[in-house]
Amino acid sequence: MLTTPNHVYRLKKALYGLKQAPRAWYERLTQFLVDNNYTRGSVDKTLFIKRDNDELFIVQIYVDDIVFGSTNNTKVQQFVDVMSYELR
Repeated sequence: MLTTPNHVYRLKKALYGLKQAPRAWYERLTQFLVDNNYTRGSVDKTLFIKRDNDELFIVQIYVDDIVFGSTNNTKVQQFVDVMSYELR
């Protein structure tokens, strides 16, 4: 598992300054994760889990930050690549 983040993502400037920006970002990200078979936590609605055989991938959203990790480093890199493409 990676212990040091290698990437930082910046929201598009048009979203900054809007009171609804964090909510819009959260809803977009939530919809993306649900569409890609992540299960939303029943207690913590900002926690998303995806299980694939014996592998586990966890995404935690906090305001405008994403913390994620996996038991498979390849899955981490795939997530980084998808998020880089999705958040352009």
